[in-house]
Amino acid sequence: MASRNPPPTDPVEADIENSVDQTEPAKGSKKPKNFARRKDGTAFTVAEARWKTIRQAYDNDEEWRLKIESNWNIYNCRLDDNQSYSGFSQGYVPVVRDCVDARGRKILKQLFPVRGRNLEGVSSDGMTPYATISLLEYYIRQSGLRTTLEAMLTQGDVTGQWQLYVDWYAEKKQVTRVVEKQAQLDDGTPSPDDTYADIEDQEYTENCPDISVVPTLDVAVIPPTVDELRKAEIVVICHRYSETKVQSMIDRGVFVNVRCDELMEAFDQYGENPESIGVKVLEQLGIDVDGTDVHARVYEAHFKLTLDGEHREPAVVWYRHDGVPLGILANPYWCKRLPLISVPVKKQPGSFWGTPVIEPVRSLQWDINDVHNIGNDAAKYALNPVIMTDPQKNPQYQNLIMTMAAVWPTSPQDTQPLALPPVYQHAQQIIEFLKMQVRQSMNVTEYALGAMPQGRKNNSQVAAVGQEQEIGATDVASDVEDRVLNPLVELIFELDQQYRVDELDVLTRGEVGLQAHMERVKPQQFTKKYQFNWLGTDFTNSIARIQQKIAAMNVLRGVPPEALNGKRVDITPIIEDMISTVFGPQLAPKVIIDERDQLSMPASVEDELLANGFSVAVHPMDNDVAHMMSHMAGAQATGDPARTFAKHIMDHQKQMQQKAQIAGPSLNGTPGVPGGTGPGVAGTPRPGAQVMPLRNAQQPPGAIHQDQIASPDVMSRG
Repeated sequence: MASRNPPPTDPVEADIENSVDQTEPAKGSKKPKNFARRKDGTAFTVAEARWKTIRQAYDNDEEWRLKIESNWNIYNCRLDDNQSYSGFSQGYVPVVRDCVDARGRKILKQLFPVRGRNLEGVSSDGMTPYATISLLEYYIRQSGLRTTLEAMLTQGDVTGQWQLYVDWYAEKKQVTRVVEKQAQLDDGTPSPDDTYADIEDQEYTENCPDISVVPTLDVAVIPPTVDELRKAEIVVICHRYSETKVQSMIDRGVFVNVRCDELMEAFDQYGENPESIGVKVLEQLGIDVDGTDVHARVYEAHFKLTLDGEHREPAVVWYRHDGVPLGILANPYWCKRLPLISVPVKKQPGSFWGTPVIEPVRSLQWDINDVHNIGNDAAKYALNPVIMTDPQKNPQYQNLIMTMAAVWPTSPQDTQPLALPPVYQHAQQIIEFLKMQVRQSMNVTEYALGAMPQGRKNNSQVAAVGQEQEIGATDVASDVEDRVLNPLVELIFELDQQYRVDELDVLTRGEVGLQAHMERVKPQQFTKKYQFNWLGTDFTNSIARIQQKIAAMNVLRGVPPEALNGKRVDITPIIEDMISTVFGPQLAPKVIIDERDQLSMPASVEDELLANGFSVAVHPMDNDVAHMMSHMAGAQATGDPARTFAKHIMDHQKQMQQKAQIAGPSLNGTPGVPGGTGPGVAGTPRPGAQVMPLRNAQQPPGAIHQDQIASPDVMSRG
């Protein structure tokens, strides 16, 4: 393989290259300052000495590695040496796999309840940054975060650890677009009215976060007894890079003193290559990777080093798999965070790593497989019975062939079938018992698996099963939001501030009452402080709390003004929240319309339209008296031959009457509020107490029935 990027061999050239200050400045920097160029430097010596500790950390995980691999065999339904029965049948009952997938579906439903609405945020000035939130929503869609989280949740149940690696993807592309150009006259000047369509090549940079799931066995934390990732002395991530990726790292100045072909060839010279989880998945699909999975194994280590100054600072060291430092750089991120998010699913005291969810049911899954295969073999023997015969009394027993309408020339007493006990029936009973125990240990019910519970159940019992199932899913989803998604969103926002240099058009929905529109978002600046929060579980729980909001809102509407002691009640935010929760961000702006964005038309403009025979609708924000005076003067001046002025003046009179009825007291009482000379208007809600879990208790209008609510905040009937 030819050399693509040889290191500088001329001492003068090397000194010139090292003398340039390549510390990464603001956006658009080319190459960072790499301290691995000087092999006699202090940073290189310390980094080289740290490799022994890193290698030992991976070697200490051998027993844990074997346990994790057996867990993946359970999820992927592969028989291994843990099975005690060895017979003809080699079946697998995917009980644990079904439970893991059911848990993932329930949690994802909590995390992504509505498409396109996942975040809320507030800035330091108290305003909601709608454009920034829409930008983050765009990144969530572009990066395929939902699919990535599905794989992360599966890995968490199998290995006990949720892990995400965050990087920034930026690639320049040449695209061809159709543009409109001005035609040229004979003298070379552009024609003001004549245009034509033409095509031209344009260059643009595609920017988005690159979020991937890191296999648990590829991460090492030193010491492994720390509580959080930020408290660790060393954090290491193993990467498997293709030739293209290696060359890109060399071109960016991350890898130095090495050629691409040398790094790829050295892969075959040092040690053995442990198979990655991706290789094993392909092999399970029947895809061979021999000759097509050529990659270089490199390690990204984060720890503090003394670089330029006297103080230690966060640094990242890239190692070849034999321990040779490929690059030593200061932490390239402005926020100085680690690009890795790693938290245990179930925290264990004194350990950074968590316990797999399937750990307690491993032996149960192996027992299920053994019992199933024993029963399956017994069923085959029962369907194909053994024929017993006396060879002395029946010397022609070779001619006894089992077929339809066969005639056997032998005495029935001399030849009889062997009736085996129905072991397979007992095996099914044992399997059902073990299934029940697995589901109970993993907090998964038949309801979550898409099947109704066995036995006769009424609506109250079915609702109770759904309530109990939602409790576990909501608890895990809240944990994912607090420990994974909220830090992930903050990191994406900070990476966008650092790396994006071009403006970007995103769909901005804004407040309720405003139509969605495209907005161009400029590169973010550190002028304000933002805080973001994932909305998944809050949104799901708010669906069930809407009925409490309805009851509380009706109570507020019924409180007289004199009882508020100089304060007033504005129920508009309550209505906006309910409409946005129920109908979503797409339909909510069409349900509630902000009339401030539909300003009225001046009376003089309306006079001109009416005089030309156009029909003009009145606006609620019009000054009806002033408009009527102007329209009457216009009608006298033109004679109003089309009667457009008369109709428009009549519409203003009707609107004035409607405004007077709304502002004045009602003899029939305020809708939903007792008072006046008559009852409340039929069909409107009335104030009432909060919903109580009483049998046959009447709920306020619009309330969701307890049997239909799937939320842990609401008690079902019992």
